[in-house]
Amino acid sequence: MLDLARIERRGRNLPGQLLLSVLVAERSVARERAIELIWPDQEPSKGRANLRVTLAHLQSALEPERRRDLPPYFVRATTAHLSLASSPDLVVDLWDVERLLAEADDAASAGEAATRAACLSAAVGRWRSRALPDLDGVAELSPVVEHVERRLVAATLTLGEIELVGDAAGRASARAERVLAADPYDERAHRLAIAARLQAGDRTATTAAIDRMREALGELGVGPDERTQVLLRQADHAQQALV
Repeated sequence: MLDLARIERRGRNLPGQLLLSVLVAERSVARERAIELIWPDQEPSKGRANLRVTLAHLQSALEPERRRDLPPYFVRATTAHLSLASSPDLVVDLWDVERLLAEADDAASAGEAATRAACLSAAVGRWRSRALPDLDGVAELSPVVEHVERRLVAATLTLGEIELVGDAAGRASARAERVLAADPYDERAHRLAIAARLQAGDRTATTAAIDRMREALGELGVGPDERTQVLLRQADHAQQALV
């Protein structure tokens, strides 16, 4: 079985890595579009030559033991298009995340809370680092990456909120910290962090979480929104009850 995430971790300088990321993001791409995305400043003839060489390197990297007389299996190529095969033998984390989040949405619509939580947990478990970092220099595909990352952040926080309702304050806190490590200004993540400390009855940690949030919002020059203000009043009442 081919695990593209493992290939990416193993070889950041692998020939065709950028082309592989484009194929993961788009699944199927016209040759001319691939050239425009990867070599926007090249003359068309030079771009086509680059694509032929890069494609050959990528196919060799993905299938090092393929006989020369057999056609490539994972990256399918025609005269006009390139596509990444959809196969049980191909593991693509990004595609799995998209599928799991769609299944979580369906489960939420059907009122299947346990299935929703399981799908969210499986999707969030695949969030190990930034999505498709090789596409950083491809401005046209940045919305694809940003969309995936926003959905993963939302899924992580939704899962944390579900866990908080289930009295799993420790897990909820970990979800909040995972998001804050990526974006220290995410107010929803700050709320989850505060609520988790509050539920755990840790007065010192609750105060620290509130102070951290106020500092972050202060740097942005904004105040807490209405939902955060409600939580802060709850925290204040709880803290006074402990005095």
